[in-house]
Amino acid sequence: MEITDFSEQVIKRSYTIPVLVDFWAKWCSACKILSPTLEILKERHKDEWELAKVEVEQHPELAVMYNITSIPSVKLFVNGNVVGEFSGAVPGHVLENWLKDVLPPKLQRDIHNAENLIREGHEIKAQQILSKVLNEDPGNKEAEVLYAKSIVIRKPVEALDLIRNMDVLGHLGDTIDAIRTIAKFLTRFHTSSELPPGQAKPMVSEAIAALVNHDFDTALKKLIDALKADPQFIDGLIKDVCIALFNYLGENSDLTIKYRRLFGRILF
Repeated sequence: MEITDFSEQVIKRSYTIPVLVDFWAKWCSACKILSPTLEILKERHKDEWELAKVEVEQHPELAVMYNITSIPSVKLFVNGNVVGEFSGAVPGHVLENWLKDVLPPKLQRDIHNAENLIREGHEIKAQQILSKVLNEDPGNKEAEVLYAKSIVIRKPVEALDLIRNMDVLGHLGDTIDAIRTIAKFLTRFHTSSELPPGQAKPMVSEAIAALVNHDFDTALKKLIDALKADPQFIDGLIKDVCIALFNYLGENSDLTIKYRRLFGRILF
């Protein structure tokens, strides 16, 4: 596959499946030796990684960006980052051994794929992948947490049950805390009638309705409006729900970036 959009075909695609990028040129004799080997291996391992080709004379900006000083130059992208690379024409068996060393394990790739699907709003597809992971590796904490994350909006009680006894630190622990906060909020205030009276009540009611429909943009907007109207509404819970949603969506999410600024202005 000769690339036409590096960002889409390599960077974004590598969040779903590893992408091996061959930087080459028409005049390069070593490139002509390596290319058939890459094509053979691509067919042999078509479910494990994809091959993308970049002709450096047509894309000099990519050659500069990725510091291509000799060709052929091969780089493996996983989750948007280069995780391995080499230069020159190498034999097929050497290349296969290199791939074994640098490719993440399949289960880990499936987990990252599921995480990306959740981020894009495809929770059902993510659940199918995570169910297979858990069948192969029961007790995989990362898969269990992601499964809870994929169902927390529609099945908050079930999500709480999945993480009830988990005590994990780091990034996974932050995700667990976010799931708990969102799940408890949705189970405690499932309808507007369960909300206490107050100036912020209509906004929080709209936020809950939007959240249940996976409309995170409206949900965060209404929660921020509620926070402006009454920072102490429901004992300050709205602040915790906003932070939990930022974690749920991810720090690099456009919505997190957009609303965290407004959130910060209100608090500070």
